Amino acid sequence: MSEEIIVEEETTEETSENIIVNNTRRVLLAAVGLGALAYEGAEKVVQRLVDKGELAEEDGRSILQTLSEKRAEKVQASNQRVRKEVDRRMGGLLNRMNMPSKQDIDQLNEKIAQLTAQVEALLAEEAEAAPEEQPEPETETTPETA
Repeated sequence: MSEEIIVEEETTEETSENIIVNNTRRVLLAAVGLGALAYEGAEKVVQRLVDKGELAEEDGRSILQTLSEKRAEKVQASNQRVRKEVDRRMGGLLNRMNMPSKQDIDQLNEKIAQLTAQVEALLAEEAEAAPEEQPEPETETTPETA
């Protein structure tokens, strides 16, 4: 009485968008990890120097503060580069898929707003001119009055 167990592997098709998102996520995680390791290493070196008396504690804090600020600046610059690259690649992907970009949609919205304003202006002109052109309504004659 042995049962055979069949395991089916679920596969997902990697699309260009998934690949871009996954690779971007990996790059960002790697950058964060490297930055954290570098900072921890610097912290250990500074702490050893302070412990040995080769560096004053205040100077050590100052060095670590400077390193932290520089790291934050580099992370911010890196994030901007990654954001620009993702935007560029996503724009290319959307273009290949024949999808409108945000800029295209914004331009269309602007054009719709202009056309709506023109239509409303024409309707207002027509409404102003309409009462002058309409003849007096006829009074209905009923058989009783005739």
